[in-house]
Amino acid sequence: MTKSKSLNLEIFETSDGAKLLLEDFGGHGDSLLFVHATGFCARMHLSIAKLLRERFHCYGLNTRFHGGSTGGATADYRWDTLGADIIEVVSSLPSKSWHGFGHSYGGAGLLLAEESKPETFAALFLYEPVVIIEDRSPLPNYNSPLSVLTRQRRQSFATRLEAATNFSSKKPMNGFDALTFDLYLETGLTRGYDSQVHLSCPSEIESEIYAYAYCHNAYGNLNQIKARTLFVAGEMTTDFNIEYMEQLASKCPDGKTQIATGLSHFGPFENPRAIASMMEQFFSPSGA
Repeated sequence: MTKSKSLNLEIFETSDGAKLLLEDFGGHGDSLLFVHATGFCARMHLSIAKLLRERFHCYGLNTRFHGGSTGGATADYRWDTLGADIIEVVSSLPSKSWHGFGHSYGGAGLLLAEESKPETFAALFLYEPVVIIEDRSPLPNYNSPLSVLTRQRRQSFATRLEAATNFSSKKPMNGFDALTFDLYLETGLTRGYDSQVHLSCPSEIESEIYAYAYCHNAYGNLNQIKARTLFVAGEMTTDFNIEYMEQLASKCPDGKTQIATGLSHFGPFENPRAIASMMEQFFSPSGA
């Protein structure tokens, strides 16, 4: 009888007491770290990771307040803290050669990590990283559209089935790959004492994270990036489109861009196979 292998989960405690859940997706070769977008979770990238195991040992990081990870001694929503968390996690693991995949918030976090400690990563594949070029502020912007919208989000459901019906009936999740959507339901929701399921990242915390998107200086430090970097935009994207990615890439010593045909800002969840193929090409010795 064949015994199924469960995902290996490891908890890292950061210097300020946050407990970060790292998921080991398996594989062989150099290490590849997946860092997810705001409001989602690491396990959703298993759809991509399983296609890359012949080339990489894949890991997924659940960032603070997401997918089972907690905050530290005090609430810290700064994106620079995400960059510091990434450095702490990869420095704690034995691998000497790291590659990174980051989506949206996760992409910005990888840039901030590499900027703070250049050559941590050999190469970065960034899908529409949220790097604000203009209107930066030392203070969080609670009037930003995403911060306002997220505060209104429904966050509790009687059952996972009710949550699945709700999410699958509207954008963006009605366009997600079936397995990726199922993986979201596993760790994007948490069972409460009231027997209901709740968003693992509460809407008020997600709103805070969006508000702090304006407070980091990943853009100003892009010239510090030593990793070979690919900035990817979905063909159907409006805000963080290919022109925006080209502005970011132009500031990096070794930055390139690519369009993900037919995909939106949520491309990694819409077509994991297409994204895995793009990653395999970019991470190959010949590059993209």
